[in-house]
Amino acid sequence: MFDFLFKRKPKTPPTPVVVVAPIVVAPTAAREAAMTAAKAVQHDEAASVAFLIACDFADARLLAAQAVHSVPALQQVLAATRKTDRRVAKLMQTRLDQLDTQRKLLALATTCIADADRLANATTLTPNQVSELDRRWQALTLVPESEQQAFATSRATLGIRLAAQATLQRAVLDTLAQLRALPGEQPPEVVRATLDALVASLADLRLSADIGAVPKHLLVQCDEAAQVLRTSLVAFEQRHAASLARLALLEEWEAAAPESLQESTLRRGWQGEVAPEWQQRFDELLQRVIAARPVKVAPVMSVLPVSDQKPIFIAALQSMEQALEEGSLQIASEADKRLRSLDLPALRPSEAEAAQLSRLRAELGRLQGWARWGGNVSREELQKAAEALPEQALAMGELAKKIGSLRERWKSLDGSAGSAPKELWHGFDAACTAAYAPVAEHFARLAEERQANVGVATDMIADMQRNADALVGVEHPDWKAVALFCQRSLQSWQRLGPTERKEKKRLDAEFNAVLQRLRAPLDDIRASEIREREQMIADVVALSPNDRGALDALRVLQDRWQERAKALPLERNDEQGLWTRFRAACDTVFARRKEAVSEADAGRQDNLHAKEALCVALEQAGELAIPQVVSLLRDTASAWHRAGPVPRAAESAIDTRYRQAVTALQQQVDHAQRASDALAKQAILAKLQLCQQVESALVAGGDAAALQDQWQALPALATPFERALGQRFEQAQIAAQQTDTAYAATLEANRTVLGRELLRMEIVLSLDSPAELMRERLQLQVEVLQAALKSGQPVATEQQMLVALCNLPALTDGTATERLQRVLERVL
Repeated sequence: MFDFLFKRKPKTPPTPVVVVAPIVVAPTAAREAAMTAAKAVQHDEAASVAFLIACDFADARLLAAQAVHSVPALQQVLAATRKTDRRVAKLMQTRLDQLDTQRKLLALATTCIADADRLANATTLTPNQVSELDRRWQALTLVPESEQQAFATSRATLGIRLAAQATLQRAVLDTLAQLRALPGEQPPEVVRATLDALVASLADLRLSADIGAVPKHLLVQCDEAAQVLRTSLVAFEQRHAASLARLALLEEWEAAAPESLQESTLRRGWQGEVAPEWQQRFDELLQRVIAARPVKVAPVMSVLPVSDQKPIFIAALQSMEQALEEGSLQIASEADKRLRSLDLPALRPSEAEAAQLSRLRAELGRLQGWARWGGNVSREELQKAAEALPEQALAMGELAKKIGSLRERWKSLDGSAGSAPKELWHGFDAACTAAYAPVAEHFARLAEERQANVGVATDMIADMQRNADALVGVEHPDWKAVALFCQRSLQSWQRLGPTERKEKKRLDAEFNAVLQRLRAPLDDIRASEIREREQMIADVVALSPNDRGALDALRVLQDRWQERAKALPLERNDEQGLWTRFRAACDTVFARRKEAVSEADAGRQDNLHAKEALCVALEQAGELAIPQVVSLLRDTASAWHRAGPVPRAAESAIDTRYRQAVTALQQQVDHAQRASDALAKQAILAKLQLCQQVESALVAGGDAAALQDQWQALPALATPFERALGQRFEQAQIAAQQTDTAYAATLEANRTVLGRELLRMEIVLSLDSPAELMRERLQLQVEVLQAALKSGQPVATEQQMLVALCNLPALTDGTATERLQRVLERVL
């Protein structure tokens, strides 16, 4: 920053002074002898240190310094040569730094080895810990061989533990995958045996020393999967038995003659999930039964007389024509069927009727062709919609509704557009069947869950029945355990999933009966406990607060209440109501006890009233003048300290109230002071601007007399600023009235002085200066620094410098005015 000091050229070049140093030539023999002696002591560190300190030749000292390696010797040589031989001192310092670095590296290496040993013996070990240890070790360089071997041994142990943990976690994951893969296509007995083996394997894995490193959620998932599988195994066995029964029934049907079987009977008996190959065999059997079904012969309708057919012919012809006009193809087709059932040659329709019939049939044929084409297009759209259903990720209920809607729309097309082509029907049916597959599986799974829930409910009822039987004959049962068992059983029953409707009512009745059997003796015990609690409440109410032993008796009753509440929990409403009454009675005793104590504490209460009066005086002092508020704060503080202590219950509140009142008044005083300072600052800025305007009017030839009224309207300032700005304003007014060109020249000349003083103020106040003044600021910084370093000279304060700056008459521009305002804002 002081480069400019060295770039300045003096006005008069100094005369160069040549100093001739005396030439000293060292004796060659002495130097050679010193070098020889340095080589001779290179194998003795102590001798090298002694020689190095006493030697006068730098090269010999440097040669002898090569033999110094120990820390004490290095420190001794460094202290002796720090100011005499920089090369030797630098060599000694470098070696000391290297030794210190090696010491720190060795300490870090020792710490890493200790951490590795600790982790190797720790109960739990995570890969993150080993990774962090490896990172710390790799950051070390030049580690001794012994430490490297020690760390390698500990690290190998950690690697073995991590590998064992990974193997253990892999085994748990494999067990979880096998549990989730069951039952698959295996028979129930194989599934049960596999489940028992996996549970035993999981129990063996839990005995491992590294089981703590396995994530807990994996073990929880394994337990949940085993529990779910064990719960659903009963339903799975039932389904398997049902499948075997259906297979036996299928074999029986296949052995029977197709004519003896009925399609409806076969379909009713073949409901449920079966293997694909069994379904194929059933479909083939069903086709054979349908093929063997006898063909029904339509009865021959009686032929009406011609006289009776004529009105039917005319009505059918008119109905067909009206239906074609309205676009109702189905009604027109039915009318055409009625016409075809009549004996037209016998009727002998007229030429007009025959022509009308021909025209209507041609129109019907044309419309039916269009309807058949449109129906096929609509069917293709329905097929596309059915094929797109699996990709829409719909809910199962919504998917079933959409498939049913598509099939209903297909059936409606059969009536309006005729029957569909066989290939188109098979494609649509296959798409609907494929889309309905997850729905069928979902409904089957729900049925399995309902069946499994029935088994769970049965087990719960049996468990409750066993507990109820075990309770009979016990002299002193654990009523708390009985209550908890009833509560948990009720909660588990309420959380039980859906069951079959026909089973729901029976299971609820059985559960309520067993639960009532457990609750009956429990309710009797609870009624007795309620009477005991009522008596305890009466004992608390009967306590006298003036009795010395009242508090001890109350604590005994409270402890007794807690013990009884832990021994036998009541119903929630009863427990809450009794506890509320007991606590209210206890609170009443304590309140009356405190009231008696407070009545005896009259002196503290008087002090409290006195302090409250002081607080009231402070709280009501908001309308007083600021000097009166300051005097009140001072007097109140003295009176507060003279007042004595107050009751402990009110001590914190009254202290807080007093502090809040004092804080509020102090903030009011501070706010008034800040407002006064702000008004003073605004007045200084306003008067400074008026001075600048008068000076600008003098130079520009404007009217400066009009500014006198504005000056008089402004409030008076502090003494130094009022005197400085008043003198400047008065001089400028006089000069403006006399058109003093010399004063105008002074204003112009002081522009540079003002800029320099502004720059000085910005340096002192650490304010930023314009970028174009940075070089001048650097020069002025040196002067300010030199002036500050000179002793014995008084240093002007910031306010004094600002007063002098305000008293300086000078012309200003917008930048200088802005800089002056920033300076004034900082100082004031």
